Amino acid sequence: QALKALQPTTTTWPMQRKEQFELAAELRDKKLFSDLCESMGVNFPPGNYVTDIFSAARYVYEELKLGRDAILRQRIGAGGLCNLKVEHAEYLEYIRTTLGGSEVSFEGVHYFLKHKRGKKWFEVGVFAEQVIRAIRSFAIEFELTSEGISHVGTVSRKIVGDTESEGAFSPAVEDEHTQRARVISHQIARKYWRRGYRGRIDFDWALAHYFDKSRVEQLDLFIFEPNGRWVATDTIEANTTHFVGNGGSAGMSCDYVKLPEKVSMGTVLAFLSRAQLNWSGTSGVIITVPPTGGAMSF
Repeated sequence: QALKALQPTTTTWPMQRKEQFELAAELRDKKLFSDLCESMGVNFPPGNYVTDIFSAARYVYEELKLGRDAILRQRIGAGGLCNLKVEHAEYLEYIRTTLGGSEVSFEGVHYFLKHKRGKKWFEVGVFAEQVIRAIRSFAIEFELTSEGISHVGTVSRKIVGDTESEGAFSPAVEDEHTQRARVISHQIARKYWRRGYRGRIDFDWALAHYFDKSRVEQLDLFIFEPNGRWVATDTIEANTTHFVGNGGSAGMSCDYVKLPEKVSMGTVLAFLSRAQLNWSGTSGVIITVPPTGGAMSF
């Protein structure tokens, strides 16, 4: 009843095989996705994949030295929760106040990254990338069923500071860029469909300015990551195995709800607790996308 009051829209898919969990987990792996994109000739944000803090610091140092910002995206993660943006101005201010320095140096960048994340954060695998300047950002969503693949919709995402997007959605205007991205997204979705993935999947895209290897500014279309709407897969798998058994089946819903823009995660958790919907080990709510930009998924 409490969830009904939030007026969610729900789509539920049967989940009968462990492979569903494994495919959903794979969708969160940016390294596997970037390899797939490379094999298909699809543009992934320019940068290097690194597995240690020294390699990350080297890339960030080269970007900052040119007066540009850099971003580090951890291999496993979603929704920007595992990103670290290193802005040129912020770095200089940090070095000035902590080390008394005033210039970009490799040692300073290494110190900065170690303070922000620590060494182990990089060992998971990190994409060290230049910050491309998005002039348009959108997501394309498909539903994959046993009958085939259908286009759910294409939505625009709000641009923040020319470089990022956040969860404020509106229907996208279809043009040559969204049409090209939709064709490519469908090709990628079909690869997962053939492997047995069932559920919803969306792809984040941006039309953005970037610098090529010759340091010449260009404009192109980039794909960032897929978001499989089978989320918190390890938690779901553990509970399904424990409560249902390997031969059984379970279901997961993908619910979206609109919230006031300033609603915090704490407010949501307090509401769930009052409604006695806090996680008990056998039932509860898994928040898949925290409240942001007036929307939440669970």
